[in-house]
Amino acid sequence: MFSIDSGALQLEMGKKSKRQPESQSFAHPTIYNKTAIKIVDEIWSKTHGNPPPSSVAAQLEEYEAITERVNLLIEKQGPPRLIHPPRHEGIAAFERWLGENGAEHSKVELAQFPEIGYGLRAKVELEEAEKVMTIPDKVMITTDTASQAELREFILNDRVLQQLPNVVLSLHLLMEACSQDSFWKPYIDVLPSSFTTPLYFTRDDLLQLQSSPVLAESLAQKRNILKLYTHLHRLIRVQYSHNVLVLYGHSPSSLEPGAGSTKH
Repeated sequence: MFSIDSGALQLEMGKKSKRQPESQSFAHPTIYNKTAIKIVDEIWSKTHGNPPPSSVAAQLEEYEAITERVNLLIEKQGPPRLIHPPRHEGIAAFERWLGENGAEHSKVELAQFPEIGYGLRAKVELEEAEKVMTIPDKVMITTDTASQAELREFILNDRVLQQLPNVVLSLHLLMEACSQDSFWKPYIDVLPSSFTTPLYFTRDDLLQLQSSPVLAESLAQKRNILKLYTHLHRLIRVQYSHNVLVLYGHSPSSLEPGAGSTKH
C-alpha cells in the first residue's frame, strides 16, 4: 500500500552542524541513502511527470508497479523508531492534561467500544443543545501553532506547503511526536496507530472493490499521498542548508548542506 512509516520523515530544525570526520558519516539507510534517493526520484517522476492512467485497470497496474518500489524504499528506511505505548495506557494522563489546561468534560468520558474503538460516552443524561464539553485553543494543534514552530521557515520556502494546510499539520504533528518534551505528548500518546481508511487498503482489499467506484478513488488518494511524500523528500534534500534533517534520531552532521540533493 502507499504508506510510508511516519518516522521516515522526521524534521528537526536548527543550526547546521559543522562537518565531522568521515568515520562519523551518516550511514543509516535514510533520506540520504543513494538507493533510497533513486527510488524516491523514480516514484516522483512517475507521479509528477505523468497524469494518472485513464482506465481503472491501468491505474491498478500502475499502483502495483509503484508499490514494489515503495516496499523497497520502506526496506531501505529500516524499522520504525516512532514507537508509542498502547493507547489505553495514556488515557488517564491525557484526561489529566486536558483538565490542567482548562478543558471541561465532566459530562462525558473516553471509552472503548467493541469493533469501533475509542469514543465519547455520556456520563449523565444530556439535553438537546446542551454544552457537552469545552476545549481551549491552547491544547489544539493548528496551522497557527505550526507557523509559530520550527516549521515556519520551511513553510515560507515552499508553495505546496503554503497551499496544503493539512500537510503542514501532518509535519507539525510528526515533529511533536518525535519530541519527548512536546506539550502535546499526552494527546499524541492516545492517537491511533492504525486505520481502516482506503489509504491503508492492501492489494487484496482493493481487488474486492473492482466493481465499485471506491476503487478509483482509493487509487487516486494513494497516488496523491505518495506524490506529496516524494515532493517533501526531495524538498528536504534541497532545503538542507536551511533545515537540519534527522531521520530515526540520527543527525546528518557529516553532510554538507544540499548533499545528495536533486534539483526540481
